[in-house]
Order: sequence, then structure tokens, then C-alpha cells
Amino acid sequence: MIGTTAHLSRTLRDLDERESVESGVSSFGSTRPRTVGILGAGRVGTAFDTLDPDALAGKVVVDAMNYWHETDGNIAALAAAASSSEMVQEFLVGARLVKTLNHIGYHELESDHSPAGTPGRRALAVAGDDAVARAVVMALVEHLGYDAVDGVVLEPDTEIFTGSHDRAGLEALLAAHSRQEDANA
Repeated sequence: MIGTTAHLSRTLRDLDERESVESGVSSFGSTRPRTVGILGAGRVGTAFDTLDPDALAGKVVVDAMNYWHETDGNIAALAAAASSSEMVQEFLVGARLVKTLNHIGYHELESDHSPAGTPGRRALAVAGDDAVARAVVMALVEHLGYDAVDGVVLEPDTEIFTGSHDRAGLEALLAAHSRQEDANA
């Protein structure tokens, strides 16, 4: 995890420095937050509920966690929520929550990244209701060395968790999931 932490820290620092050099308004507009927080590598039931929601209000927060019953056990709040991300969002009221990095192993963050335009470059889905926050996180994913794909569902029971996918493969899986959701509605 040390290499992953260093790679992620460099990426966040590079993005922050790039924004600082710009003339005050980034390509994301003046609402772009200066801080991106990442929740991950912890149990869903205990990893986020020790945070101060007021401190994260207005900030982009990446939810990289997954709920696994075998590890996390029964979580009462999750039973009432449609997904673990919705449970996190209800707790972190005011945070600009975006879901990604939950379908790649921490060890793969270092080994699987590649330059933009590389054939077969791994893609990661990014989902969230806030379009500006989603764009910020998509830029982060691209800067980490992955194709960012605008996604709609990133819970562990979907096919995107079955392996590594390039942009076309991930977009096809997300489209198939969306068609299935529409058919079930």
C-alpha cells in the first residue's frame, strides 16, 4: 500500500498545483473544491462514521468502499439504504460524494495504470449526482492512469467487479446493466 499511497499523493498534489498555476478559475469553474478526500481500505460500517460531516461539507469525497457482509456484518443503517454509498451520503450531508476506485484492488493502482491512448488501457467507472464533483474525480482517475467512464452503478454485485475492463468493455457492461434495470422497472 505504500506505493499506492505515494502514487495517489503525487496525483492529488499534481492536480492541486496545476489548479494553482491557472488564472484562478479552473476548467471545472469556480465551484471546484480545493480538497478531495478518499474513503477506502476500511470496513463500511466503521470507516466513515468517525468523520466530521461539517468538515467535509462542500468537499469532494471519493467513496472507494464496498460493503461485504462477510467482513462488515449486518449494518442496520444499510438495511434502510438503497446502497452503501447512499448510507455514506446520508451521514456526510453536504459532502459531494462520488463513487469510484472501489472496483480496483489497491495493489492494481500501481501496476495497472498506463498513459492515455494506450490500447487496452484499464477503465474505471465514476458515479455521482454532482456533475462538477464527478468531473473533478474523473480528472483524478485519468491522472492516475485510467480511462474514466461516467457510470451509474458501482456496487459489488455488478459485473464490473469480475475483472479488468477497457473503456469499451466497461461502457458495454454499464449499458447492459442499465438496460436490465429499465427492464426490471
